[in-house]
Amino acid sequence: MGPLLSFCIPTFNRSAYLAERLEEVCAYLPSSEEANIQILVSDNGSSDGTSLVIKAFQSRLPLEYFRLPLNRGVDMNLLSCISRAAGKYIWLFGDDDSLQANSFERVLEEIRKDRYSTIILNQRNGSNLRAHCPVFNEALFPTETDEEMTLQELCHKYSYLSVLGNISGIIFKRPELHPFDWSRHAAYKTGFAHTSIIFETLYNKLAIRVADTLFSSDPPPEHLSFEHRESRERELDFRNWSLNLSVFLSDMLEQKIVTDTHRSNFFNVSHIEDSMMTHILMAFQGQMLRLAEIPSTHWEKAERFSRALDSRGDYERVRALKILYDVLTSGLRGSILPDDIRSNIHWHSERIIRSQRVTAERQAAASL
Repeated sequence: MGPLLSFCIPTFNRSAYLAERLEEVCAYLPSSEEANIQILVSDNGSSDGTSLVIKAFQSRLPLEYFRLPLNRGVDMNLLSCISRAAGKYIWLFGDDDSLQANSFERVLEEIRKDRYSTIILNQRNGSNLRAHCPVFNEALFPTETDEEMTLQELCHKYSYLSVLGNISGIIFKRPELHPFDWSRHAAYKTGFAHTSIIFETLYNKLAIRVADTLFSSDPPPEHLSFEHRESRERELDFRNWSLNLSVFLSDMLEQKIVTDTHRSNFFNVSHIEDSMMTHILMAFQGQMLRLAEIPSTHWEKAERFSRALDSRGDYERVRALKILYDVLTSGLRGSILPDDIRSNIHWHSERIIRSQRVTAERQAAASL
């Protein structure tokens, strides 16, 4: 019989943070539970002495270490953890997040009930994270009582990203995946490969959201920058992660797995207090301000998402921004964007939407 829980840390060139996490595991893992917990580290080809940290802890922990020969991207490292996990449940944990003293005991308490397919933990947001995202409260979920419902119902109540977007806050039953599915989930290139696997396989199963804050997230400010993420990950476009995630969510909408989203928070993005579509278009607007190229496939993904959402308003926003992009980039590539357009890009796109609506209304009236 295998372990109850696989505690997996995906890491890359953060040996100091990894040492802190393993020190916490040594301090907080009850000795009576060692046989029930697999401790696994998946190293994405680190070159900073991570292997030396592992060697120092192998005499103190039942530690399993796997090193990829080169950096294959964050999604492949997450999938490496999941594929090597032997536990009935899997807990992926960020190397720059922190455990609480009672984390393992509380998680094992829920696992032993054998009632839930997914256990969602509350997160304590540290001062660095709250400074980066001022809308965040000290706790991710402010409620004081546990909640039971299906995973999809939790996502409707709090949003997909609030429930599944925090790597250290999800414990889930180990999935049985067809070999094709591993590559399919990696191909979404979201940096959240585990979330699509969890949702697709467990969306209609009972989950619990635990009110206790069992881990804290307070990464140093430099870990929160686009530049830091891009320096560690060449495969993903972090400025368009929500666009890539929309491809998976479009699949879920078109397959009728996700339904009734118009009256829920499913697609909210908490740090901008708006929708995922708005987040996508904000990324497009940022690229337009820099006169950066936006590939045609990006526009196609956004249009598909708006259609899957069955939202005329979102579809009009995408089309209007695309018209403005075509106008701005014709003959201006490599130039400096004029100040009047730079300061009014949102106004311009809204004006095009209004113009499109007037044209459509006139065409409809003329056909009567």
